[in-house]
Amino acid sequence: MTAEEESIEQAAIARRERLKALKEANELLSKPDDNPPQEEDNAEGAESEE
Repeated sequence: MTAEEESIEQAAIARRERLKALKEANELLSKPDDNPPQEEDNAEGAESEE
């Protein structure tokens, strides 16, 4: 395999890895939260303690 062919193959592998990561991120975004963030509750609790 020539250097150019190796470079093309490496670019293809990197592209597949990025696509896989994007698909996984998209699945996480579309998945409903089982444990939604509690930041608002914590902020309210801090105000009531004052």
